[in-house]
Amino acid sequence: MIKWNDLVSSIKNQPTWNALIQALHTTYGVPRRSLIQLITRLSPHYCQGSPPTFNERKRLLKAISWLQQGHPIDYLLGEIVFYNRSFYIQRGVLLPRVETEWLVDLACQFIRQYPIDTVIELGAGSGVIGLSLALENPHIQVAAWDISQRAIALTKQNHSRHPCSNFQCLLGSFFHPQTGYEQVCTPNTLIVSNPPYIPTHDLPHLSDSVQQLDPKQALDGKQDGLFFYKKLMAIANRHQLPLLCEIGFNQGDAIRHLATSIPFMLDIKPDLAGHDRFAILIPKNSNLT
Repeated sequence: MIKWNDLVSSIKNQPTWNALIQALHTTYGVPRRSLIQLITRLSPHYCQGSPPTFNERKRLLKAISWLQQGHPIDYLLGEIVFYNRSFYIQRGVLLPRVETEWLVDLACQFIRQYPIDTVIELGAGSGVIGLSLALENPHIQVAAWDISQRAIALTKQNHSRHPCSNFQCLLGSFFHPQTGYEQVCTPNTLIVSNPPYIPTHDLPHLSDSVQQLDPKQALDGKQDGLFFYKKLMAIANRHQLPLLCEIGFNQGDAIRHLATSIPFMLDIKPDLAGHDRFAILIPKNSNLT
């Protein structure tokens, strides 16, 4: 953990906020933008030319220690920008990743291309996917399920922050025959999900930050990581509905095999690193083909 005297010793002049930002950035490698975001939260009267108070110093050092452990700054800020909107986040609910914005992009493109009137989502999380789709496409209905009370409570907070009448979140199993997806499903429904896809045996090898902060039930894709894809693909096949999913970087071949056996028309899109990341599946007998 950074100590105050060590930090001040790297500053020649008075330890103003501006000097602290520069020292933390150059000496300890903390991103400047992250520091400014953080400091504006720690110090309501923040001014780059003024020194921090004693309590502000303590909060700053504690926050920097958090960042040095590899934890995301977003949890300290209590919110994240996703698809150009700010959403509340909290520990114990899956932190939205940048690449998931592409899932929303692909879904919006699909909605524009086909006569979709309803989107159903497995795994609401903080609500960023479902709410973004509802806000970007006010002519459709969006329903999102999660088995976590904490996730649904957070989604409701974000819904209050971004009110829209075409979105609902439901506590319970997406697959439940009385309260699940079949209650809102129409012939023109798109299934969207970033499901748990980490094989159970790989969970202990995830970073300490992910293991400590993200809920296991949002990560655990069971034995082979494909449990939820198989269930979603079975539903998509049964009702002849298109399915759009985020997938693990090494799951492309497995998804291709599953799509061939059902069968689906499949398009897999890469992320910026060139890894398989998104799967668009349309049943071959669907009216969309």
